[in-house]
Amino acid sequence: MKINLILVIVLVAFIASFANLVSETLDYGFPDDLVKADDNSTVGDSTKNITWFVHVTDLHISKFNAPDRTSKFLELVSEILKRVEPSAIVVTGDLTDGKTPDYSGSRQFREEWETYHQAVTLATSTNKTIG
Repeated sequence: MKINLILVIVLVAFIASFANLVSETLDYGFPDDLVKADDNSTVGDSTKNITWFVHVTDLHISKFNAPDRTSKFLELVSEILKRVEPSAIVVTGDLTDGKTPDYSGSRQFREEWETYHQAVTLATSTNKTIG
């Protein structure tokens, strides 16, 4: 008798959860607090209304490994600022490598952060970016 009662309770809970899931899924309309666009704007061959941003991630600027990575990164920043002219550059992930030469440990190295600061200074020198 107890097992039957437990099975009924579990079944009712399952049905209630499933019904809630279905009702939430069916109510997937356009949110009322957002304003729908009144115009029929389309993206054409003009760059007039395009905002450019650049996302760079996991730089791993290293004092010991891949020495050309730093110079290539600074070159990339310079070229992006010159050619793309983004409204923003977003840098995420691991900025510096922070690894010892043999990868047996990790710590912060001033030179790695100075290199990153050099790139930020280069980017903010255009007065288009907030540092």
